[in-house]
Amino acid sequence: MISLPPEIGQLQYLQRLWLDDNPLESPPPEVVEQGTEAVLAYLRQQLEGRGSE
Repeated sequence: MISLPPEIGQLQYLQRLWLDDNPLESPPPEVVEQGTEAVLAYLRQQLEGRGSE
């Protein structure tokens, strides 16, 4: 898997997302390093961007 689906950002009760040792391109590694909240925020932004297309 190289990217997480943005819909994961809609999971309100997700507390921990383990992404260690995954070659993700989206979200980028610098976001993943910031933790679950940063990843969820990134995915929500991606999902909102879809709506404006």
